[in-house]
Amino acid sequence: VEGLSKTIDGEKVLDNVYFTLNKGDKVAFIGRNDIAMTTLFKILMGEMEPDSGSFKWGVTTSQSYFPRDNSKYFENSDYNLVEWLRQFSPQDESESFL
Repeated sequence: VEGLSKTIDGEKVLDNVYFTLNKGDKVAFIGRNDIAMTTLFKILMGEMEPDSGSFKWGVTTSQSYFPRDNSKYFENSDYNLVEWLRQFSPQDESESFL
């Protein structure tokens, strides 16, 4: 990520953001501004264009993004997010966790 910037409704939400991640890196994004975080992820997933800057994914990477407001993914389902995730947890209650 090189120099990403984005202004929304006259407010600069991303200002010259730079970072590099390498194979094996693990990262957590923590911020006070939900709009800035959502904007960054939307840009990285190709859902929004930055005003300036660029980013490049590695050749062998996989990307995914699950937005905070994920209700539209469960509109025609009997599941909500927690119930959907629960189907992937161990069936043996001694191995389950919160």
